[in-house]
Amino acid sequence: MFGDVYRAEAMASAFLEGEFPMIQTMRSRIRGGFTLIELLVVIAIIAILAAILFPVFAQARERARAAACLSNMKQVGLGLAMYVQDNDETMPAAFLRIEPINGGTIGDKFIPLESQIEPYVKNFGVWKCPSAGST
Repeated sequence: MFGDVYRAEAMASAFLEGEFPMIQTMRSRIRGGFTLIELLVVIAIIAILAAILFPVFAQARERARAAACLSNMKQVGLGLAMYVQDNDETMPAAFLRIEPINGGTIGDKFIPLESQIEPYVKNFGVWKCPSAGST
């Protein structure tokens, strides 16, 4: 029984003095941090997840643009309904001619539909759909 205690004490002192090189290398490796392979695996996983998620984000962004376009169309429709209500149930002309003041010629002066409804809509941004691009 005392022999086992002596042997355990001898192994503990040998371990503390560094006589077991395999254990020492394992201890130093544990403290070293991540290996290059582990970092590359993590980067590859992140890249795969990004490749999967980017199309999903693009579809969500397009749905948001479609919702904004639908909201713009609703605003135009409400503006048109208010115009019709204020003008004795008469729809606005597509290109209304400007009547001459104090006589004179009419010429080629027109008021576009957007300008006729503008007092009711109050925002020219509703005439452009976000999905249409910059044109």
